[in-house]
Amino acid sequence: MKTKWMMVAGLIALCGVAQAEVIFSDKFSVDGSLNGSSADIGGTWNVTSGNLSISGGVVDTASSYFSDSDIAFASFTRALTANETLTLTFQTTTSSGSFSTTGWAGLSLFEKGDEKLFLGGPSYTPAWGIVGNAIGGVLKVFSPSITNAAQTAVFNYVFNTGDWNFTVNSQQISGTATANLAFDQIRIGADIYNYKDIAVSEINVTSAIPEPATFLLFGLGGMGAWMLRRHKAKSNVELDD
Repeated sequence: MKTKWMMVAGLIALCGVAQAEVIFSDKFSVDGSLNGSSADIGGTWNVTSGNLSISGGVVDTASSYFSDSDIAFASFTRALTANETLTLTFQTTTSSGSFSTTGWAGLSLFEKGDEKLFLGGPSYTPAWGIVGNAIGGVLKVFSPSITNAAQTAVFNYVFNTGDWNFTVNSQQISGTATANLAFDQIRIGADIYNYKDIAVSEINVTSAIPEPATFLLFGLGGMGAWMLRRHKAKSNVELDD
């Protein structure tokens, strides 16, 4: 019996949990104009509005005072696909502008040129939250409110189900969005006239898909339960004898 349990434990040890791939990453390590700057992993930044720049490893929308929104796009190395989970992690610092106002500033996830989700400081709330047509246009904010601009934010999205969660400052909100969104692009953006600003120092996007061996864990769990019941039954018989 001991040998059988050792075999099960050995198989579990061999099972990988997930295979992650970085599909976008940028630490903004080279100062200068953001427009035309190549991400560490992913595409080249395209500033379509405003004059965003990198200074000291930070892209601060407050540095671009413009009569229109400050907007910059960059593409992933590839789109998210079936069975994968996307994880977006981004680091912000204190902006030289204001974050706690009713304007908007943050990051957006796009699919084929269509904005699906916005994460950061949405319009009409002086705090962190998430909104987008992928969640029916409903604004969701943290409670209690998170108003400090300097944060580490983590967003997870499951392609097959649309399940998502968003964590900022150890607080988490979650829900279910439209499933099967093939996210392929990210945007840094802020409202006109710097009504609200955000300073981004790092962005990382990974996709992960369970290893085939992971599914073996379900089978091993059933095997373990069967072996345990069989062992107990055998012990009871021996006691009866």
